[in-house]
Order: sequence, then C-alpha cells, then structure tokens
Amino acid sequence: MDELTAVFSKLDVLGQILLGGFLISCVIGFFAWCAVMMTATLLPFNTVPGAIRGWLRLNPLNVIFYGDLLTPRGLALRRWLLRAVLIFFGALALGAALGAAALHA
Repeated sequence: MDELTAVFSKLDVLGQILLGGFLISCVIGFFAWCAVMMTATLLPFNTVPGAIRGWLRLNPLNVIFYGDLLTPRGLALRRWLLRAVLIFFGALALGAALGAAALHA
C-alpha cells in the first residue's frame, strides 16, 4: 500500500486526471471491442438466404461490405459494428494521447 501511495503522491492533480482519463478510455475500448466481436459474429447469420456463396464462403464476414446481401436486422447490426469500430479506435487514440500526456505531466 505504501508503494501505491508513493506513486500517487508523486503525481500532481493534472497527472491523476490524465491517468483517470486513460483508464476510462481503456474500459470504453474494451466494451467497444466486445461489441465489435458480438456484432461481427452475428452478422453472417443475418444475410439473405443463399447470399453467402462462392468466394464469400471463405470469409463470411465479407458480407459487411455488401449491404444488398443483408436483411434489415443485418443492416442494423452492420451499423452497430461500424459505430463500435469507430468508438474503439477513438478510445485507442484518446487513451494513447492521455497516457503520453500523463507520463510527461
């Protein structure tokens, strides 16, 4: 406990705020990644019957780029997937920036 107290006593208030923001962005990134994995797994099961044929059978996640092969629920899942990917990369960039700023604070 004394080592942890020593680390936080060395950080000023700005460093603690930046470190807290870094940890929050890590949590947001984790949940966004979970959402990406869930929607990417469900997406091939929400295609038009007979849509996955030919070279699409090699990687059924390729239906992400073909909206005409998806059902209305598949289109909604694709929107959720793309939003979760953007949130994940945003949290990754924000976490990297806050972590670098916290190291220099």
